[in-house]
Amino acid sequence: MIIKKLTATFGTLQNEELRLTEGLNIVEAPNETGKSTWCAFIRAMLYGIDTADRDKAGYLSAKTRYRPWSGQPMEGKMEVIFEGRSITLQRKPLGNYPMRDFAAFYTGTSEPVPKLTDKTAGETLTGVSEPIFERSAFIRQSGLAVSQTAELEKRIAALVSTGEESVSYSEVDSILREWLRKRKYNQRGLLPAVEAEARQVREKLEAIETAGEKLSELRLEKERMESYRDEFLRESEKLERFERKKAREAYKNAEAELDRAQETVDETLSELTRYGKMPSREEIAEIRVDLEKLAACDAVHSAASARREQMKKNLESLREAKGIYKFNGMSAEECEEKANRAAAEYLAAGEEKSAKVFDIKVILALVLTVLAAFAGALTPLGTPAYIAAVALALIGAAFVLANGSKLRKLAQSAEKRAEILGEYGVSSVSELMTLVREYKEICYKESATVMAWNSADEELSKAERELGEVKDALLTKLRNIDPTIEDLSRAPAIVAKTEKLLDTLEIAQAKRDAARKLTETLAEGMDLDLILSEIEGEYPDDGTEPKYSRIEIASSLKYAEKQLMAINSSISMAQGELKALGDPVVLRTRAAELDERIKELSAQYDAIALAIDTLSEANADIQSRFAPLLSERTGEILAELTGGRYERVSFDKKLTAEAERAGDSASRSMLYLSEGATDQLYLALRLAVCELVLPREEPCPIILDDALSSFDDTRMKLALDFLKKAGEERQVILFTCHSREAEYFAGVRDVNLVKLR
Repeated sequence: MIIKKLTATFGTLQNEELRLTEGLNIVEAPNETGKSTWCAFIRAMLYGIDTADRDKAGYLSAKTRYRPWSGQPMEGKMEVIFEGRSITLQRKPLGNYPMRDFAAFYTGTSEPVPKLTDKTAGETLTGVSEPIFERSAFIRQSGLAVSQTAELEKRIAALVSTGEESVSYSEVDSILREWLRKRKYNQRGLLPAVEAEARQVREKLEAIETAGEKLSELRLEKERMESYRDEFLRESEKLERFERKKAREAYKNAEAELDRAQETVDETLSELTRYGKMPSREEIAEIRVDLEKLAACDAVHSAASARREQMKKNLESLREAKGIYKFNGMSAEECEEKANRAAAEYLAAGEEKSAKVFDIKVILALVLTVLAAFAGALTPLGTPAYIAAVALALIGAAFVLANGSKLRKLAQSAEKRAEILGEYGVSSVSELMTLVREYKEICYKESATVMAWNSADEELSKAERELGEVKDALLTKLRNIDPTIEDLSRAPAIVAKTEKLLDTLEIAQAKRDAARKLTETLAEGMDLDLILSEIEGEYPDDGTEPKYSRIEIASSLKYAEKQLMAINSSISMAQGELKALGDPVVLRTRAAELDERIKELSAQYDAIALAIDTLSEANADIQSRFAPLLSERTGEILAELTGGRYERVSFDKKLTAEAERAGDSASRSMLYLSEGATDQLYLALRLAVCELVLPREEPCPIILDDALSSFDDTRMKLALDFLKKAGEERQVILFTCHSREAEYFAGVRDVNLVKLR
């Protein structure tokens, strides 16, 4: 079979085409442009989509993973050459099943190909089932390793034996092991079931014997419990006579207690109603609440009075502090306004100009005048030097006099400024501003303190009103109890006395009611006349009291009756159990039959286990015959792929490989090989499996998805040379994300180079 053309709406592929030729095809495309999707599409066109596969955590089924991103139906066509004729395969969705609607017809016609169906197309065109195709000709970088399946076992067995592919070792082994499990698997199967039934039969026989012994014990226990019950019945009669005697005494005592309690009730009521109506518990509770409220109001009043007094002291302190300032009597705003005017006047007095009066010219003039005057004083009169000195002194004096007006103005300004600052007792404007800030702060504190004082005064007035109201209400309620009360000083004592009287009344009433109830109970429970007229002779002559109380007797009788009921029930159950367990003769016969069945099943189990061991040995023989073929061809291919570095390969029955370097005396497990060498080893194994397992007539294509990614450039070229040679016998389709494969075959005519967008 040769694939010529693919048209796919599949995953990321949106109605895209891929044309291929015989021999080696290299399809170059960057990652995430659809290489693996094209590979999956070819497999889906041949074998369909497994719709029973389900998504799992970390895994997407093919029907989900390759659902077209455009939302269009999953469908496609594949044109192949098979048995010399061009055939077009077409798959479309069928209801909710993707790629289920299958059609195969000769290209360019509507004539169907009879032997190609949805289920048979892949195996007919490739010559192998899907599991074998996936483990041989369908080669991916992440799936180079080969694993065993039943289908591959059949194929291997056919190569080294009769050619029969209908039976697999693993399938037969599975059937035999299923038979073995039916007879025994852990605690399940026919043999454990029969053994369990045999145990049950023996347990029933043992249970019959045990039940008989238990029934005898129960009957003895019943006799003992009946004797125990009769003893307490006699004790009950003795207690009854004793209690009638005690009842006479109790009745008389109850009558005396009733009289005493009634006397206490009458006296207490007399005291409580001395001023009229008897106070109630609710009235006393209200007075208690009012007393607590009075204490709370008094505390609030005291606190408010203390706050008002404190605010008064604070206000007096602040006003005393204001008295030391020149602004006393002014508000903060008036103080600030007056200080600002004074500062403005101070500045207007020429403070800035004063610095310019004594400039360098005036100083020089004064110095010259002094020097000239001194020189003139030392020089004789009338000499030229004397005349020059006088002239200089006159010039300097004239210059100084010319600036005299400035000096006078300066003096006036200084006097004015001193007068302004002196009014406030400060030496500078900044000091004046500091006094203003301090005064304003005191003013603000005074204002806040006045507000707090007013608030405290209002709070105190409110507290006084509430305190008066509570006192008046409380006094009114207390006078309902004791009209002689004048103030609240006796309130707690009156309340305590009244509560004590009410408590005494309640206790006395309770005692009276209890005594009355006791006399009524004694009278109702028995014949009172009989109780009062009984003579001491009715009680036992020995004069001893009963050993047990009524509760103990009642409890013991109840226990005895309960135990007798339980014993009778157990006797009935034991009799029923004996009957339910069956006839001992029948059970012994069944036990013998089950023993025979156990022997039979044990023999079958041993025979099947022997068959499994024998089959395993036969399979090992087949594997040993196939392994040399596979190892020899894999070694030859690996030698070509590695330039002769590795020349021999060996495999176990699970196709785990070991390789031997040229010149080495021992082989190495694949675990010791580099990633690239391991991939080359498994690629060689894959290609060897293809040659040995896949049909030689009408050979199917080999599809490789980035299988050379881990190869270095040298071994990549060796692999490409081998694949080109393999392409002479079967079509080879290599998908790659690198450009080096296409560059290696640039200009080679019999290699088809395809570059995907």
